[in-house]
This record gives sequence, C-alpha cells and structure tokens, in this order.
Amino acid sequence: MARPRALPRRKPPRHQTRRGRLDPHVFRQGRRRRAPVRRSPSMWRRLGSKGILLAGLLLLAGCMPSRFVARRFAQAPNSYPRWFAPEPRVVFDYRDGLVTNFPLRHLAVAVPPARIAHRVVPPADYRLEVRTTNWVEHGLQKARFDFDATVPAPPPNGVRKGTVFLLHGYALDLETMVPWALWLGERGWTAVLVDLRGHGQSTGKQVGFGPLEASDLDRLLADLDARGPLPRPIVALGNSYGASLALRWAASNPGVDSAVAIAPYAELVPTIDRLRGDYVPWMPRRWVVAGARQLPRVLGQPPGELDTTTPLARRAVPALLLAGGADVIAPPGEVGRLRCAAGPGSRLHVVPGASHESLPFRFPELAEVVGQWLDGRGERQ
Repeated sequence: MARPRALPRRKPPRHQTRRGRLDPHVFRQGRRRRAPVRRSPSMWRRLGSKGILLAGLLLLAGCMPSRFVARRFAQAPNSYPRWFAPEPRVVFDYRDGLVTNFPLRHLAVAVPPARIAHRVVPPADYRLEVRTTNWVEHGLQKARFDFDATVPAPPPNGVRKGTVFLLHGYALDLETMVPWALWLGERGWTAVLVDLRGHGQSTGKQVGFGPLEASDLDRLLADLDARGPLPRPIVALGNSYGASLALRWAASNPGVDSAVAIAPYAELVPTIDRLRGDYVPWMPRRWVVAGARQLPRVLGQPPGELDTTTPLARRAVPALLLAGGADVIAPPGEVGRLRCAAGPGSRLHVVPGASHESLPFRFPELAEVVGQWLDGRGERQ
C-alpha cells in the first residue's frame, strides 16, 4: 500500500534529536505524520494475486496449499514489502515527534529468538486533542483521526495510578497506540508501547498468534520491573489481534490485574474466514479455512490453543470488552461470548455504528467507559 504523501520534512531545531529523552520543557513535536491504519486484513491484500498464483504452483508441484497458506499467516508482517499493503479504511494523523520523545529500547527474548521494541510513556499532561472525520466511500465506512499534543506538565498531584501495556493489531505497530498512551498519561497511568514480535521495529521470523507473544510480555514485564518497579496494577489494553493477546496474557500471568479488549476474536478460524469474506471474497474459502486450521500445527501448538476462549477457560480474568456495532470481523455477538468466558465483574460495551477499523480511535465514545474501568481497577490496589 502506498502511504499518503508525507508533508515536506522541515529541518528540526538542534534539540529535536530522535535519541533525546523526554524533557518537560522541550517536548518535540516533529512533522505531521499521516499514517494509514493497516488493520488485520492487510495480510490478505499483501498476498494478493501473486500469493494465489504461487499457491497454485505449489499445488501443481505436489505441496498442500493449506500448509502454504498457514505459513503465510504466520510469516512476520514486517517482512512483507509496503506495496503489498491494502488501501486503508482508517487514516490517523499526528506529529512523529510525539513518538520519538520516548526512547526506543529493545529486549532480547529466546525460543524462538527475537528483539522486542518498546517505549515507556510516563504520566504527564499532554493536552491531547482529537478531531474525527467520517465518510462512506464506495460503500465502505472510512474515518480520519487527527491527534495533537502540547508541552507536557507533571500529572495533577503527582498521581501515578498504575501501568497499562498497549498491544496493537495484526500488521500494525506501536505507533498506532500512541494516542492511547498520551490519553492514559493524562490520567496518571504509565503506558508501555510494544511492537509485538514480527511487527514494527521488533524482529522475529514468525508471529505466534498469542502464546509466543504472551511469553515475550512476561519477559518484558520482568525486565522493566528490574529497572525500577512499575506502578501497580498492571493492565493489558489491546486492539483486535492485540485485544485477544491482552486477554490471553492476563489469563496466563497472575501479575496482570485485568484486560481491556477492543474488538477481540473468540476463535481464530471463523475470524480469518470473516476477514476473507470482508476483504478478499474472491479468495478460495476452502484454502483459507484449511490454512487457518493448519496454523496450530505450523506453530507447534495443540488444536484450539490459538483461540482466545482456551486461556480464559483455564483462568477467567476480569475484562472490559469493547465491540463495534458495525464490526463484521469481531461482531458484538462474538465479543459477547468472551464476556461470558471472562471473570466476575467483566463488562461488554458496544459502540453503535463503529467498524472494526475505526473502533480503537473512537475516543469520545470510549474515554468515559475505559476511564471508569481503569479507575475501578486502580482503587482495588
């Protein structure tokens, strides 16, 4: 996918270096960054007709197309060229200096090896402003979100409520969660932005669809605590692929208090089938479904382990589940199943008219319900 044309790069002042630490007196704004939000379905367009042709050639050569498709699902999204990406349904715009104010670090993890990129955003008054534009184009709901922040001041009364790990969607990166980090910082929460393995600036040849990533987060939490204990409680907030990971991590790690899941999926195979139907209905359904069913074997996991319902069945955890009323990928009924599987005190909130792509950025509709949930978890500590 060709990204929208970036604005001309301006020569930054001397203090606007990418390696600098956050200075409360000099908050680097940088140039405007117009970034298409590439949601989970981007992998389908990336394969495109070339992937189908290659699958056909492999079939003629005697290879199972289902195994080939499964391996493409598991391939690290950041290994695909950008021109494979689809036309975005959501675009968000902010200054790239909002990201580079927070130092980028890497943590080496093993089995299989990867380096996990992350940034820590401290509590501060970032004065975040959000402007939203929605329209319909060729029958598809599209949206644009513009974010702005200014020179930060210390949080009111020096309050530090806890820590939220922010987990992005498939084929995205930590930059898509920056608005959430600033919003949380304004409310006294420390935010940890994470590039999941195989995404953004993290390495790794494959993604794990949950189990591997939960192990990576365990290591990251331990490493950050060793540098200086993170404020408690620990909450996982994720979007789509990251939402299901947030639920899995909270269920597998007793040190994680709860999860906020934005458009999570309950079962992986039906979700991939719905992605196919929404984005590439011309792709042979039997190949896609067969490939999705092969994923556990390709990743060395038992059948059903990649479904979000599986870890919740082992240990139910309190969760706030958010669904879009117009979401055809993770419809409210699907998210409602996870509400039934989650622990006592869990809640389901549906945003009318929100699509899978736009739901994570519907701050006017989400701010109050997410803020109340987090405040309630913080008061329990």
